[in-house]
Amino acid sequence: MKKKNLIFVILPLFLVVLAIQGCKDEMPVPQVFYAFSEPVAVAPLDAALVKVTGTTAELKWQSTDKDGDAPIADVYFGTAEEPPLFKAKNAGLSISVPVVEGQTYYWSVTMFDANKVMTYGPVWHFSVAVNYDINNFVGVFDCDEPGYAHYDCNLTKVNATTINNDNFWDSGWAVKYVFDDYGDVNIIPVSYTDKGVTYDITGSGKFNNKAKSFYVEYTVKNHATGATVDHNTHTFVKK
Repeated sequence: MKKKNLIFVILPLFLVVLAIQGCKDEMPVPQVFYAFSEPVAVAPLDAALVKVTGTTAELKWQSTDKDGDAPIADVYFGTAEEPPLFKAKNAGLSISVPVVEGQTYYWSVTMFDANKVMTYGPVWHFSVAVNYDINNFVGVFDCDEPGYAHYDCNLTKVNATTINNDNFWDSGWAVKYVFDDYGDVNIIPVSYTDKGVTYDITGSGKFNNKAKSFYVEYTVKNHATGATVDHNTHTFVKK
């Protein structure tokens, strides 16, 4: 009697195993889809200084898909470190964007494959060079020193990036300013002695090539004590 019961128990289990095996045999083979690889900046490269001749720049990147899907991307672009969406579902691996001189831009792309699987790229950035002419900053300029006065300065060319001011601080001191492609202007640090006291001069600011003007936030310190004697801004406008 026990053997019969054992047979009755084993038989249903055997039938269940056969049924499961049959289901396994009927299951379809899973299909593998590949998402796009992580985007890589091609142009401009990350942290690059870009020179443009017009008002646009071309963004290019690389990303591949083993399935051969056509590249589609959401492009984020702007002056914020977390750039906003510039264009959704852009076809291809490049796009033209508007730019202005002296500005830094941030951008990234999110790739979409045919199955709408997204691949996120990092945020890159680049700066647009300022196409300036140092001769725009040569001549007689009005210097506005808030809290003090307006007075004339004669600015002369030293080389393609540098000018000399013959009347810094309205004291007849010569100070040189260096201009760069980022739109920055910097004082070449210099010291002067007046009535037995030595002063150290430093400063930096921005220039406007089209307006032929620039400003420099400067600091004058007592060389012996390190104390700040004056901290102000000089704004130069061509007369």
